[in-house]
This record gives sequence, C-alpha cells and structure tokens, in this order.
Amino acid sequence: MLCEKEGDTHTGTLGIIFFTLMLNAIGFGMIIPIIPKVFIDPTSPAFVLFGYSQKGQLVMAGVASSVFGFMQFFASPIIGDISDTFGRKRVLSIGAGVLAISQFLFGFGIETASLALLIISRMIGGLAASHYGVACASIADISDSRDRAKNFGLTGGASGVGFIVGPLLGGWIADRYLGKFKTKVILTTEQDKISAFTSANLALAKSGTNTLEMSIYKLPLVVTYHY
Repeated sequence: MLCEKEGDTHTGTLGIIFFTLMLNAIGFGMIIPIIPKVFIDPTSPAFVLFGYSQKGQLVMAGVASSVFGFMQFFASPIIGDISDTFGRKRVLSIGAGVLAISQFLFGFGIETASLALLIISRMIGGLAASHYGVACASIADISDSRDRAKNFGLTGGASGVGFIVGPLLGGWIADRYLGKFKTKVILTTEQDKISAFTSANLALAKSGTNTLEMSIYKLPLVVTYHY
C-alpha cells in the first residue's frame, strides 16, 4: 500500500512538472510569430521601431529573441543552487508565476510602444524559464533507476507539445488581437475630439458666441496615443 501511494504521488508530481515545462515552452513559442509584427513589419499596428533602419529593426528583433536564452543560460546554475537551498517546489512555483508576469509585461510593452520594456520582459522571461533545470532535478529526485530514462523523456515531450501549441497560439493572437487595442484607443480619442468639438460649437452657436474662437479655449483636452 505504501508503494502504491508513493507511486501515485510521483505520478501526480510528474504531471505537474510536465505541465510546468509545457507552459515554459508555450510561453517561449508564442512570442516567435509576434516578434516580426512588432519589430520588422512597419504595416503592423503593433510596430514599435519607427525611425529605425531595416538593419536596426533586424538587430533589435534578434536581441529580443536571443536575450531570453542568454538570461536562461546564465541564471540556470544560480536558480539550481537556490532550489537546493529553498526547495524545488517553491522555485518551480515562483518561476512559473514570474514567467506569466513577463508575458504580461511584453504585451504591455507592445501597447505602450516601449522598446525597453519589451527587452526587459524578455530578460525576465529567460530568468524565470531557467527553472527548467530545477524541473529536471525534481524528476531525478522522484524517479528510480528503472523509470528514470522514461521520465526524463517526458521533458522532451512537454517541450515538443509547447513548441507546437505556442507558435499556433501566438500566430492566432497576432492575427486577431495584436495592436487592436491601440487602434481602438486612437479611434476612440479621435471620435471624442470630434464629438467634443461639435457639441461645443453647437452650444456656443446657441449663445451667439464666436464658435471658432471660443472652441480653442473651451474644448476639453483629449490625449491621443499614437505609437
């Protein structure tokens, strides 16, 4: 009975690790089809590198892609050492949460057209994804010699599923939603300007005031966000 309970526990743990690694791969893969829209496609509403040459755009796209792996490479030994001290579960949980935050920051960087925020979010994502080694160490901890190779094979399977789902999800987001928020903001504020201008002039016309002159002072300040 004890062996059965341990086996069930290990199976549940393996499932959690598989899911965590899959999320890592999805998070990395979904950015792949979005980066060209943001960095090298001037016709995209999400494009942020206005004023950059084509060479500069390609360089920045390469930086945004590679900085993730760069941070993961250097942070992995440090994160592994931290997991030995504070425990695997805690590091895996925090890593997954920070990875989600990095994805949110990347999206916010697109909406605010902040190149610095886009790069920083990718750096944070690479730092968070460095818990891949911790997940592998967790598999080694709970696997006996007979099942170790099979269980390590799950890491490759999780990455494979993630790299299939991630780009598909990223492409769908890029097609349907990327830059739509910014376009909506621009259209809404322009409509507000027109509505405010029209309402003010109608009100001033009824009072017999010079509408053209007074509209300069009476119209509310409306900020339009052009990215």
